Order: sequence, then structure tokens, then C-alpha cells
Amino acid sequence: MHSCFHPSLQIGVQSLTEDEAVHVSRVLRMKAGDDVRLINGMGTSAIGKLLDVGKRKASVSVERFDIQEAERPKGLMLVVAPTKSNDRFEWLLEKATELGVESICPVWTSRSERRVDKHERWEKVLVAATKQSQRMWKPSLQKAVDLSVFLAHAEALGQGHGAVAHCIPEMQGLPEMAPEMAPEIVPDAHQDGGMNAQEAAVMMQLEGEFQARVAEAQGDGAPLSDEMMNQIRSE
Repeated sequence: MHSCFHPSLQIGVQSLTEDEAVHVSRVLRMKAGDDVRLINGMGTSAIGKLLDVGKRKASVSVERFDIQEAERPKGLMLVVAPTKSNDRFEWLLEKATELGVESICPVWTSRSERRVDKHERWEKVLVAATKQSQRMWKPSLQKAVDLSVFLAHAEALGQGHGAVAHCIPEMQGLPEMAPEMAPEIVPDAHQDGGMNAQEAAVMMQLEGEFQARVAEAQGDGAPLSDEMMNQIRSE
């Protein structure tokens, strides 16, 4: 059964957003009477039937709630500096969603070359990935801010375990976390737009139980690979 995103699910007739309506009519070629699942990205899904289906408008008769999760499963907070290549950052957003990341916090660092907050576009990527991976919860996406601003307001960084993923040669050899200390916070510091050595050191020296682990990125400064992301998830 195909899934559509609707931010405020209720029993009764629900109008789809223009993006979802276009996807239903032009991409999926669905028609009135077809069954569809609606998700809100906040733990709730519902089963309904398509009513009117136009080129840019569509409505669904919601018959019943399918799943309602009252509490969001605890996941990672990913602090990441967007790369100059938007495609690579969107790839990271997709993988983070598939892995169940709870919150994504874009930050600008000294190496950031293109400081453009494409919040609306990034939200669409998260919605599409949430539907594709059949996740009940969509990651929350924060507004992009300077790293110093983020650190000044991020109290949670000093309250849990974490890992700094970087490819800075002079910072190799730092102690690794014990296997039982699953990271709650993963700042990303790859070369393309990522943190410099000083910024990475600040992240590693935060108070509380935040501890650093060196997770070297690929030599060309590419985002974390599937293998690396799976490793972080499994520990």
C-alpha cells in the first residue's frame, strides 16, 4: 500500500498537499477508490481511500488509525556541516532518516563554502525518505546556524555519549568509546565544508559524559559511508 504524508491526521476527509497530490496522480497513477496509508511523521498512520484525484489536488477519506506511537524512540542527534554539493548532503539526510536519526542540526563552520539554508527543500527530502523507508517518525530538522551559536544553546551535548566523525590526520589516536556506550550525538567533521581541527577539538572537550571517537571519513572528504553509518547504529 502506498504511503502519503499528512502533517495533521484526523478521521474524516483530508486534503493532501499539492506535492502529495501530484505524486499520487502523476507518479503513482492512483485513482479514486484506491487504498492509501497516511503518515504524519510523528508516530501515527491511518488507512483511507482516495476520493477526488486531480492534477494538483486530491483528498482522502480516513477511515481508521492504523498505528499510534505515543512516544518517539530515542535516537541520534546528528550535528552536520552541509557540504558544498547539495546532492551529497541530501544523500546524508536520506540515510539518516533510514537509520532512525531523531534530530538533524545543520551548522556552518569555518570551512563552509556555501551557506544557504535550504530548509524547505531538505524537509521534502526527509518526508520522501520517511515514506520510502516506512518509518513512523520523521527526523526533526533544525534551522542552520553557525557552530558557535549552536554550541552556546545546545545543553544536550554535555549530557550524553557522543562521537566526532572527522578526517583530520593530526587528531588521530584519540581513545575510542567503550562498545556499550552507544553514541547519542554524532557531529560530522568531514573535509568538504566540515570542521577544522580547532572546532573538532571543542566538540570533543565538552563537559559531561560526551566522549570522542575517531571515525575517519574517506580520503576525498566524502560523507559517511553506509558501512560507517551501520557501524555507528549497531554499537
